[in-house]
Amino acid sequence: MKKVFYSTTSLLAFGLSGPTELLAQDRAPLQVALIETLSGPEAATGALFVTAAEYEIAKLNEDGGYNGQPMKLVLLDSQGTPSGASDRVTEAVEQGIQVIMQGTSSGIAGQIIEDLRRYNTRHPTSPIIYINQAAEARELTGAKCQFYHFKFALDAEMRLKGVAEAIKSEKVEATQVYAINQDYSWGHDIEAAVKRNANVAGYTVVGSTLHDVSKIQDFSPYVSQISTSGADTVITGNWGTDLLRLVKAAVDANLKARFIAMFLDLPGNVKGAGPSAEGQYNVDVFNAEASGNRGLALLEDFRAKTGTQDMVNSHFRAILALQFLGEALKQVDPVGGKINVKAIAMAMERTKLDSAAGVVAMRPGDHQAILPMTITQVSKDAAVKVEGTEFGFRPVVTIAGENAITPVQDTCKMQRAS
Repeated sequence: MKKVFYSTTSLLAFGLSGPTELLAQDRAPLQVALIETLSGPEAATGALFVTAAEYEIAKLNEDGGYNGQPMKLVLLDSQGTPSGASDRVTEAVEQGIQVIMQGTSSGIAGQIIEDLRRYNTRHPTSPIIYINQAAEARELTGAKCQFYHFKFALDAEMRLKGVAEAIKSEKVEATQVYAINQDYSWGHDIEAAVKRNANVAGYTVVGSTLHDVSKIQDFSPYVSQISTSGADTVITGNWGTDLLRLVKAAVDANLKARFIAMFLDLPGNVKGAGPSAEGQYNVDVFNAEASGNRGLALLEDFRAKTGTQDMVNSHFRAILALQFLGEALKQVDPVGGKINVKAIAMAMERTKLDSAAGVVAMRPGDHQAILPMTITQVSKDAAVKVEGTEFGFRPVVTIAGENAITPVQDTCKMQRAS
């Protein structure tokens, strides 16, 4: 599946009536390929990134685009598999794409990193940048780190470091913890981080489970295990249908344990949980209420431009990543109309963005973005309600990026571009 997106407003601003006239211009446009899960069981997650990317590309084009042309957004369907993503990377290379974006699944992210490592090694004069807006496995900035990969997502250690401090300071409650996660790199990271931070936070891990990804239809047997364990808190990195179905099973079983989730703001979770949603926690980068007037203004503009009522963190991180790219582009003037991808990558290392969530910078050692983090709780007192319910995400703890980030991993041996 391939779609090319232009903002009509931006095309007119450039004096262009459409793609045909644009392609006739001398200067090449900067092309961004969004390789996402646009079909299959997790297509709804991929659709969130599409909405956000279209929104921010349009804004960048309203501000002038790049190289005298509006930027192009090309949508490519990975079909939710590493092999599908690898095929789309090949398509992107054939189309002369300069930037690839992706976020759904660390397994897919790992495949894209490997494909681009090989390509960029063989084609040092025409490299491709990979902007990762959501894949969080630690190996992506560890053993798999590479110069042209930029990660705008937290990871399990960062999230659990924040959770542990919040529990220790009694801002979040948890004493008996059960960890349930998906059986792949990201889920393994969360499970390990839950266990590693137990002593710091002062909780006891009473059980843990890893399950197949996007294959479990009924989570009631897992909820039964959680209930039997005596856990008062469930920590999960589940996302997509695995989180929706886990929450539904917990509600159906009247599970008393509270959830500390990483993606509870994804559509369907709060509405699906009903009154049981109240008191559950979420851990991520952005919360409009916590960000004050700037956060609320961004939310309102996003609603107005996209027709989407709720801005979730999947939206925000894709917007943030493209805003960061836009800021880096201001530092790189194309010479003779030629786009210098290596220069853009080097500018991204130097860039600092004053975002709605706070200041974001890129750590040169592993290209992990230094991101703020907010722990929120589902509450009727939240300023911004979600999914047409009486609930929203009330800020509990906000952590600055320099306090949230963890050290560069020893396994990262980045080979810098020559």
